[in-house]
Amino acid sequence: MNERIQSCLKGVYVALLAVLIYAVALGCFISLMLLVISMEEGGSLSSMSIALTSAVVVLSQGIGFSSGSFLISLIPLSLSVMLVLLIRALAVRIGTSWPGFFAGTCVWLGIFAVVLHASSYSLLLPLGIRLLCASGVFAFAYLWALLPRDEFTRLQFHQLQAQLPKELGHSIWLAVRVWISLMVALLICGIATVIVWISLNASTMGTMFQLNSMGTGSRIVTTLASLAWLPNLCLWAISWLSGSGFSIGSSSHFSLWIGQSTELPPVPAFGLLPSALEGDTLRLLCMSVPVVIAFMLGMLVLLHSKAFDVWRNAKEHESSLLSVHNLRVFGYPLLSFCLVSILIALSSSVIFSLSNGALGSHNLAHVGVDVRQTSSTLVHAITLGLALSWGVMVLLYCVRFGFRWLLREISNRADVSDSLTTSDEDSSGNDSLPESGDKPTPVDDNDVMKHQTSETKAMARRVSARVVSGTSEPHNGTEAFNPSNDSQPHPKEDQ
Repeated sequence: MNERIQSCLKGVYVALLAVLIYAVALGCFISLMLLVISMEEGGSLSSMSIALTSAVVVLSQGIGFSSGSFLISLIPLSLSVMLVLLIRALAVRIGTSWPGFFAGTCVWLGIFAVVLHASSYSLLLPLGIRLLCASGVFAFAYLWALLPRDEFTRLQFHQLQAQLPKELGHSIWLAVRVWISLMVALLICGIATVIVWISLNASTMGTMFQLNSMGTGSRIVTTLASLAWLPNLCLWAISWLSGSGFSIGSSSHFSLWIGQSTELPPVPAFGLLPSALEGDTLRLLCMSVPVVIAFMLGMLVLLHSKAFDVWRNAKEHESSLLSVHNLRVFGYPLLSFCLVSILIALSSSVIFSLSNGALGSHNLAHVGVDVRQTSSTLVHAITLGLALSWGVMVLLYCVRFGFRWLLREISNRADVSDSLTTSDEDSSGNDSLPESGDKPTPVDDNDVMKHQTSETKAMARRVSARVVSGTSEPHNGTEAFNPSNDSQPHPKEDQ
């Protein structure tokens, strides 16, 4: 068989098998739920299982429906995620290719065109948008399995990576990883918040069950059915943590400051919704969760040896604080953090939009969060955390650079002072060397006796001259015979 035809058949097989497994599993659960409710509450609801199954299948792909006064467009994101994971797992197991992708998408659209046409419920969206939503789910799941394994896509990716500078490509890749880590961390915080709500408000949900006079079986199956909207509630919890909050209709709003739940329908899951927090400190702690997560991830990326490692890279070149190397070392993390903020803004807008919907046409026409306000608040918090981590690292590096520069200056000044002191000591020692340092030159004894004899003769001549010329002196020459004026004895030969 031709390889291209075989690839197309694999795509068709993925689409048919995914629809079959998903619809059968969902139909069995809905039939069981309707049977349990019928047994405990009375009446016969089993005849609605096929129609309700088809309606939930299209609802999990973003297509709302209505029946009389009942209207719902709130997407059960748990079912949507399970459908995407099922398609991807089948595509990986059976095999992926571009012909299989196009063939599988066409078969998927054909199947749901028939389902949408045969549905007994009134669908809310136009036909073109319905088909676009259905094909988008299959395309996303199949491409998720195809692109990482496609040789052409991998080759193009490697060529693009080779054309980009190494530092720029590394920064983009780290930005994507930080973005995914932030989304996962925020989702974990949302799940933890929902668990806290359940533990605190479980009694309220039990009261709702009692008010509706529901039996044990009905309580179990309706609670399991409510899990289909658990991701929606987790996303609303993220908005609640950030300070924006969410609303159930036009008259009920939930935030850190408000816990208003008036005029809500008697749905047991609504009993889990939170009340307002008491104390500004607790509110501040909740609002700081995204900032702290972003700060910790930012510091990890800046310091990790397989990430930017700015502390070690900037340590190698410390000749100047504003050198080109340091600007590159700290500039690429800043560029990466800016890209993370952009990705968070885009992804949060899309995800929060998918978590919203309607449970009615009047009071409950809008259920969920304010997408614009929540996305803005979340992006500001994450950007603040990343900016704080980058600023702290720059400040620490500047402090280290200044401290080492000060130590170098002190060391240089000490060296200069020592050199000047040494030169002064050398010059003073050289000047005093003839007086005290050199040994006296040895003199002959005969030379000394000759020098003393010449001095004695010269003194005798001066005395004789004073005696001869005594009339011109005040003492009239008598000082020559005065012993007190002659301090040295006359030599023997002169006498």
